[in-house]
Amino acid sequence: MSETDKHLIAHVGQGKTGTSAIQTALALGVEALKTHGIVYPDNRSLDQARAGRISSGNVNGVSFFETCSTELEACDPGETVLVSNESLHRVFFEDVSPLKRILAHADSVKLIYYIRDPLSQALSAYGQSVKRGGSMASVSEYLLSDINLKISIEFLELLDALPVQVEIVNYSRHEDRHIARFGQALGLADDVLSLPEGRRVNRSLTRSELYFQQQLSSHAKNPKVANISDALCNELPDIPSEIPYFSAETHRAFIEAQLPWVEKLNSLIPAEEALALPQYDDIAPNLAPKDETVLEFSTAQIDVLARTLMQRIPSQIVNKDVRELASRIRPDHQLTETDAVILLDMAAAFLPNAEGVRRKRDRLREKIAGRTRGKAPARNK
Repeated sequence: MSETDKHLIAHVGQGKTGTSAIQTALALGVEALKTHGIVYPDNRSLDQARAGRISSGNVNGVSFFETCSTELEACDPGETVLVSNESLHRVFFEDVSPLKRILAHADSVKLIYYIRDPLSQALSAYGQSVKRGGSMASVSEYLLSDINLKISIEFLELLDALPVQVEIVNYSRHEDRHIARFGQALGLADDVLSLPEGRRVNRSLTRSELYFQQQLSSHAKNPKVANISDALCNELPDIPSEIPYFSAETHRAFIEAQLPWVEKLNSLIPAEEALALPQYDDIAPNLAPKDETVLEFSTAQIDVLARTLMQRIPSQIVNKDVRELASRIRPDHQLTETDAVILLDMAAAFLPNAEGVRRKRDRLREKIAGRTRGKAPARNK
């Protein structure tokens, strides 16, 4: 590659392939990357990633072309712009035009595409469906649903017709040196990117946490109010997860359904990154007990659960504000700034992590207070 060329690398892939950990390492390594000629564009999600919390990367399907073209225009000759969002492969699969358009702005384009062995990927995705999707399915029901590698196969076939480089990385082959392997795909030494010592990012839930989350979801009308999983994963990242129990029959049916897809995908990728399907005897010792009905929570878990749930419960002040606002609203009523403050207060109560809502509410309060302070006192008649 010429020293005057400008390059683009996009990290994409299947879900549950260690993406949040990669994005934490990238967010923490912005300056180190820069010294190696790699620009990782800023994004509001980077603060979440630096804290080791669940993040979605520094670009999305809507902003991909604008972000990449702007950064390529601004970067120095010989530099590489790096963006990361696992869902881009689905975006490009549905509409490849943003990827085609960016080819005119870069001298080379490379995709680092992450995959994962189907069973471990499905088990992790099941936990995610409970954590963030409110799923009430059992692990057996999930494994026997219509899970396949069709999009991955067709996406790689689509890329084969484009002038882009593609590097396939199977997360399951490199889990013990996950961040170093990603650095290798960037052409970096193993020690350039790293995570905080001992820090796990976006861990899976324990069996007890999964059950508790499902029970909350089953009784909640608002899924956001019911979600306590992110708090557990972000605040207690080092709790080891468990694999929910499923039978040998479920395993056999899953393997039979996956085998044709695995063989097809393996024919398209390097042998060292090939997908594997494990035997039931190899995983059975790691499964949770079949009939275990006792749930176990540490004091730290209970502390996070209690604090998170109390944050989700609206205060009496909010209830009073709701009644006050409802009593004032009539068909011809125009919402005032005071009404807006009440609504923002309600939103802040239901969305405890929505700092933007709080900042907007506080600015509006200050604005109203400032006008009130500026009024001249009324004269006695």
